[in-house]
Amino acid sequence: LFLVATVGVKGVRDLPGKSQTGAPSHDVQLLEYNEDTAEVQCLRIYAHPGEVWSLAPCPKDKSLFASLHTSSKSANELEASVFKMSDIEEEVVTTLTSPLEKFASLDGRQSAVTALQWGGVDHLLLTCAGLELTTWTPLDSRLEVQSR
Repeated sequence: LFLVATVGVKGVRDLPGKSQTGAPSHDVQLLEYNEDTAEVQCLRIYAHPGEVWSLAPCPKDKSLFASLHTSSKSANELEASVFKMSDIEEEVVTTLTSPLEKFASLDGRQSAVTALQWGGVDHLLLTCAGLELTTWTPLDSRLEVQSR
């Protein structure tokens, strides 16, 4: 499975059920590659709240991913968030588009987060904000600071 962020043309939403608000459509797509047929299939499309600059899927929980994206307040500011993809385990879906739940926000520090990445072996998220490195541990419905 792969995650890909896409940015649509301003004012164009070509998927059924999506509104045409005049704002660009920012989506994260869950893709599956079939080695036997060498085909890529889009399994789900999740509407994302801002333009995605970086995506980091969680290695331990495939329903979670971290995102560095433009702020909902200003396109000139970046926000860092962890999102939970809904219905990722369902075999049969009635629609290609699915809701995206904000699991945690990584904002609120003196410097904005400029980079993020999950640890390869551990279930930890590393963020960089200015000269500050922080590791986070996902709990039931939030992130907890592990170390700074």
